[in-house]
Amino acid sequence: MTTDFYHLAALLQLYMEQNQLDTVHPDMFANLTTLKQLQLSRNQIDSLEVRSFQGLTSMTSLLITVNPGLHVLPAGLFSDCHNLDDINLKKNALDTIEPYSLQPLSSLTWLNLYDNKIRMVYSHMFVNLTALWYLNLRRNFLHTIQPNSFQGTLQLNLFSSLTKEADV
Repeated sequence: MTTDFYHLAALLQLYMEQNQLDTVHPDMFANLTTLKQLQLSRNQIDSLEVRSFQGLTSMTSLLITVNPGLHVLPAGLFSDCHNLDDINLKKNALDTIEPYSLQPLSSLTWLNLYDNKIRMVYSHMFVNLTALWYLNLRRNFLHTIQPNSFQGTLQLNLFSSLTKEADV
């Protein structure tokens, strides 16, 4: 395990916008078990690894926007993030969200994927997001939504993307 933030275990919010980060290393934040909010926008992030958010068991809000090299959300990325309520991933270059990559986010209510390069919503891409009510997929390149993409996503309001501005 890396110890990048080892001595900051009581940290509640971490803002790292407008830097030159290119990778979020596995276990980089592992000791930040009380962290509620993480902001990594306007960096040069081009990869997120499966254990990038390992240990962030209390995180409720994640903001990773305007990272033009970020293309993939891997499966298992959020395996420790059971309390994650909102994720803002707008204006990256996401073209692939692997099936089950948003698991086990049963608390997720708000997901912004505005202005990426997503072409297809794969089967099981948004499966079992039982609390999700806001999903913004505007300004992507969607052409296909496969069957079972939203299986178990009970509360999704397909018009909810109109309730908030796209660039929030």
